[in-house]
Amino acid sequence: MKLIDKLIPVFSAPPDVHVFAKRSTSDKTKLKLTCLVSGFYPKDMTLVMRKYCTSLPEDEIESTGIRPNHDETFQLKKSVEINENEKSEYDCFVSHRTFKEPVITQWGN
Repeated sequence: MKLIDKLIPVFSAPPDVHVFAKRSTSDKTKLKLTCLVSGFYPKDMTLVMRKYCTSLPEDEIESTGIRPNHDETFQLKKSVEINENEKSEYDCFVSHRTFKEPVITQWGN
């Protein structure tokens, strides 16, 4: 074993994916849909918010960017505001090297 392997532990952790909606604070006729992905390592991952399986434009999405957690893992939160009466099918598409295939979590209509 190389010295560098002893000094830098190598581990990986799959992300926990959470989706939720709440009323928009800026417009009461809208909902804010949020996807929170946390606890992942390494840092590289993909989080895409989609409508009818089509990626939403990045300029419509609010993102925290990837941030560190206290335990050396990472988190990322993305949100989008939609009309409350929209009956679209929204989901959160997450890909990380710890997954054999992407995780797709859907919001209820």
